[in-house]
Amino acid sequence: MDHYKSAFSFYARHWKKVLLFGITILLPLSVIETFVSNYFFNLFSLVGLPTMGSFPQFIFSTVFLMIAQIPFIYLVRQEITGQNATIGQAFEIFFTNMFPVYVMGVLLALLTIAGTMLLIIPGLIILTLLIVYPYVVVSDELRWFNGLKKTVEIVKNHFFSVLGVTMVAGILTMVINFLFLFATLLVTKVYWMIVLVQLLLKMLIVPYFTFLIGSCFEEWYGFGYEEEYSF
Repeated sequence: MDHYKSAFSFYARHWKKVLLFGITILLPLSVIETFVSNYFFNLFSLVGLPTMGSFPQFIFSTVFLMIAQIPFIYLVRQEITGQNATIGQAFEIFFTNMFPVYVMGVLLALLTIAGTMLLIIPGLIILTLLIVYPYVVVSDELRWFNGLKKTVEIVKNHFFSVLGVTMVAGILTMVINFLFLFATLLVTKVYWMIVLVQLLLKMLIVPYFTFLIGSCFEEWYGFGYEEEYSF
């Protein structure tokens, strides 16, 4: 529970930077992800394969989520190490690591889909093993397969903790999305307004859960676990 409170407190302290990165990075990525995902879903639906359309949606959603977290992970890391988080450096880190995280995000999504099609559990294991890859990239500047190797090493030692936190974050996100969608539908049936509310909601909740997992990640990583660490 302490991690949840700490993440909220961190969010409140850095709300201006959260809003800036939300508008300049997270929101544009959300628009692109929504457009591309819906395009492929509708494309498969036209040929009578709507289920297949969910696979591209999952891929783009996973890639979007991993890339969008980068500047917010940077904020967490700077706070924990006691360094000043500058806007310029945040953008630099984002653009430097965007492509490696993008490629690994695609790989993660494909492996998860393949594992899920086998028996669901392998897909869940793969997703858990690789989900914190962006945190390793930002924390250690380990990209590509070096970062992948380090990610697996960390998660193997804290597998159920990582699984638990990511599942709670995922479930809470779905519940919040559903409640806001339901509330929006009570007010309007206009499609673009519904999409806009969902985009703005995503812009607000993704940073929080990034801070939550980021604070947990530092504990799994073995940094900032002592008394002197105050997130």
